[in-house]
Amino acid sequence: MHYLRIYFIISLATQVSFAQKVDPPQIDKLITTGQYQRALTLLKSNDNATKETNHKIADIYYRLEEYNQAKVYYKKVLEKGSDYLAKIRLAHISNKSKKYREAIEIYKSLIVEDNENLFVQYNLGKLYLSQRKTEEAIDIFKNLIEKDSTIANYYYQLGLTYGLKKKPYSALDAYLAAFEIDSLNLNTIYKLALTFNAVKIKDSTAIFTEKGLKIEPNHMNLNRLKINHLRREKKYNEAVLILKKQDSIYPKEVYNQEMLGICYFNIDSLKLASIHFKKALRLNPENYKFYTYIGEIELRLENYIKANSNFQIAIAIGKTKLDQEYFGSGMAYLNMGENKNALTFFEKAYEHNQKNHQALFELAKTSDGYYADKKIAYKHYQNYLKYFGGESDQTEFIKKRMRTIKENYFLKGISLE
Repeated sequence: MHYLRIYFIISLATQVSFAQKVDPPQIDKLITTGQYQRALTLLKSNDNATKETNHKIADIYYRLEEYNQAKVYYKKVLEKGSDYLAKIRLAHISNKSKKYREAIEIYKSLIVEDNENLFVQYNLGKLYLSQRKTEEAIDIFKNLIEKDSTIANYYYQLGLTYGLKKKPYSALDAYLAAFEIDSLNLNTIYKLALTFNAVKIKDSTAIFTEKGLKIEPNHMNLNRLKINHLRREKKYNEAVLILKKQDSIYPKEVYNQEMLGICYFNIDSLKLASIHFKKALRLNPENYKFYTYIGEIELRLENYIKANSNFQIAIAIGKTKLDQEYFGSGMAYLNMGENKNALTFFEKAYEHNQKNHQALFELAKTSDGYYADKKIAYKHYQNYLKYFGGESDQTEFIKKRMRTIKENYFLKGISLE
């Protein structure tokens, strides 16, 4: 009897103790104050966990971004019956885990359950967009706009989708609608500037670029739009001022070094241009064009050996159209008096790009001076007039030279067509 009484007391104490352990207000307080480990210990101490207990455990793991663990417990929640929030969280976890198809299916099932949950629809639309399912994304965002036309982000996401479909004017309509609702949203303003620039509407590009820079003067991409505009307008000194400031904020950006090089090159500050192209090269050694730029600088400075060396490196590592590099080497050889090598490189330059009229002109003129057989030069001159004669400053020189060659051969009894 005595032993039974002791057992009863111990059992009762254990039950009271356990009841205190899983006291819901205590658990909620621990969660609210961020004492997640203590909360988890108490919640997991019950072998027969309820749906609510599993939900709390899952929510803690979700907050900690321990998504694999959260997924396990949300699935336990769903084993005990449908739960809308658990499904939303599972969709988010699937998305974060790059299981996009799984996330899409969960979101679609949630919309079937509740067609009025615009948050779920919005997330599904963004997920479609991220997976380049543009038609589905457009349907979602248009439907959201029909239900609530006051949300700027619906129009913004629609604009992004049209941009992905290469429909810039439709994208502009959507971005402008977003801007009308929220005129201070920098993302929208930047997209408007970028898209107007893509369709070559300069005034609108400038307007939205300036609007954006008033909100965020150091915005990297908006400043780049402005710098590119100034370069096209040949306002190199203005571009340099902005680039220097950008370089102080973003000191390891290849773009800043390259553009400083280009601007200084165009205002004949060749040594400064060389310094910045070399900095760009250190940041991105694989960009062969930096060797080309340095080669052009050395060519202007009459350092022909250095110029040729840089052009040759560019040719060795370049993968695309290399006519500028071959032409540069040709000019270096020509200035060093190595006309045979110059001819080889002018010919290669023209082979790489048959729109390069300079290469063809130098090939013709150098052939004229190098070969005793002037028919070679005459043929090149003919080709030049055929393809570039109507738009070149060299036309009169070429016609005069061709007449002279033709007359000399006529005197020899040889007729040239």
